[in-house]
Amino acid sequence: MYYRDAVEWYGRWQERWRDPMLTGLLVLLALEVFAGIPLARSHITEAPLLVVVWFLLIISAVLVAARHWAAIAAIMLSSLLALVANVERLDEPSPLRICLGSASTFVFMVALVWVVWSAVFGPGRVTHHRIRGAVVIYLSIALSFAAL
Repeated sequence: MYYRDAVEWYGRWQERWRDPMLTGLLVLLALEVFAGIPLARSHITEAPLLVVVWFLLIISAVLVAARHWAAIAAIMLSSLLALVANVERLDEPSPLRICLGSASTFVFMVALVWVVWSAVFGPGRVTHHRIRGAVVIYLSIALSFAAL
């Protein structure tokens, strides 16, 4: 009985916070694209900013995708692989690390598009959070092509 109550509570919590998490995803993705990646590539800072933003991006994506277990698995596995490969690639780039980082980033972005798409175009009112979620979709598609 307790398990069922916890699942119901989590479902209500996820429905309440799914739209605001779309705005959070946009902020984190913008930080990643416009601050984290350029700083990591310029070696002004070591990878901590990139890692922190990427970690928060993963958490936000998982919270938006709370009911899609396949998407959660794809996000978790691809993001871990992308993070490790891309951080290692900064120190010593090799063709294998570059391909592995790009492929796992591509899988992560495709999974992110999938879960954000279902949140943005799902049932309910169109809010400013959903419009921001559509911007996340466009940025994720652009990053998918960049990874390819």
